[in-house]
Amino acid sequence: MTEPERLNVMFSRTRFRQVVVGCPDHIVRHAAEAPWLDKVWKAYQEEAADERCARILSPEELPDHG
Repeated sequence: MTEPERLNVMFSRTRFRQVVVGCPDHIVRHAAEAPWLDKVWKAYQEEAADERCARILSPEELPDHG
C-alpha cells in the first residue's frame, strides 16, 4: 500500500463484493505520510453511511472461526 497506483489497480479491478482488510487506526496514524490512503479511508466511511453500498466491521463483529 505504499504506492497509490497499486491501490488504484486493486480497487478498479474488483467486480463484485470487494473485501478490504486493514487497520483504520494505522491509516489515521500515518495520514500525513500517505494522504491518498487517508482519502480512500474517508471515502469508505462516507459510503458506509449507506449499508447497501459498504460496511465497515470491527474485529468483534467478525465470526469466530477459532
